[in-house]
Amino acid sequence: MKIFVFNSGSSSLKVSVFKKNRDRFEVVKRIEAKNRDTIYTVTDGSTEFEISSWDDRLQECLNYLKSLGYIIDSESVVLHRLVHGLDLNKSIARVNSELLSILEEKSQLIAPLHNPSAIEIIKRLMLDYPDSDNFVCFDTFFGFTIPRENYLYGLPKEISESIGVRKYLFHGISYSYISDQLRNINEEYFLSKKIVICHLGSGSSVCAIKHLQALDGSFGFSPMENLLSSTRVGELDVDAYRFIKHLKNLSDTELLNILNFKSGLLALSGYSSDMKVLVDDYSLNSNAKLAVDVYVSSVAKYIYQMVCSLGGLDILIFTGGIGQNSEKIRQMICGLLTVFRINLTDTTNQVDIQNKGIIKVSNDTSDVEVYIAETKEDEQMVKIYTNLNT
Repeated sequence: MKIFVFNSGSSSLKVSVFKKNRDRFEVVKRIEAKNRDTIYTVTDGSTEFEISSWDDRLQECLNYLKSLGYIIDSESVVLHRLVHGLDLNKSIARVNSELLSILEEKSQLIAPLHNPSAIEIIKRLMLDYPDSDNFVCFDTFFGFTIPRENYLYGLPKEISESIGVRKYLFHGISYSYISDQLRNINEEYFLSKKIVICHLGSGSSVCAIKHLQALDGSFGFSPMENLLSSTRVGELDVDAYRFIKHLKNLSDTELLNILNFKSGLLALSGYSSDMKVLVDDYSLNSNAKLAVDVYVSSVAKYIYQMVCSLGGLDILIFTGGIGQNSEKIRQMICGLLTVFRINLTDTTNQVDIQNKGIIKVSNDTSDVEVYIAETKEDEQMVKIYTNLNT
């Protein structure tokens, strides 16, 4: 039996293959299609090749896996990460026509960077491999422990309750993976700590963790209301939306396209949505510096918001492509948290965490313990599925 995991992000498509080894599933192959400023590639870490179009990413990934002998068949289970699970308070659900209809109806209105592409992949795979079992894992499920005072808007109940307009937590699969890792390392120790996890990547967010459960998060009704991201604007007042639409004579679709695909780091820098490029150009290009500074300030402000919800801060964890790999971004963010004495040493802050789990990068004089963590959403999705079937 094989499990295929599809994780469609805002600038990537990750596909993992797991095979059962005795009583557990182990990953046997991971590949990723990447969109780097209109350069499209597929890589498995050792082999990388370009593809002609971003629209071809699914087929190119399937073709490459097929060449390695990994083919979806009647004994396969296919798991899909879905960013917005609406108000469905569950971690996983089998895909059927009713669920697909509900998700498809609202996917164009919320999480347009993620949900529509994920749903298209689900439909394509169900059509091409009708004998396989398909499940969706909802990124929002981890946030259903957040108390009402931290997720409600000041809206009439007929809006907030009847149609589910409230704040949701995204990147929940990532946060739940790291919380489980902390539990495995030393449950008693981490249960007592006030923790903020920063998932920083093409899409970024922060989450307050207490008793290893979500207490608060940086998102709103959709991923749009959040800190600055690669191509997403982040917070934008509703009147600014109306103002731009009116003066620029834009349709809703045109404006949403700008806010989701042409804003964020790309808009501020004027040339790139890739944080690595902008960090490399930080001292050379004033617009690159501006984009990085706005991003770092946005992250720090949300960390302080999480500290308010927690009533303090014991542990700060960085994950995601930027959080794990950019020493400069970590240093800049910690440098803005001046309420705390955070000390990152040059030697410990340059640790390569690939395949090493969660590693401390602060020294013993630091008031806050700082860690970098590799998140493995695919493994967490497989865990969620196996828990459902045991």
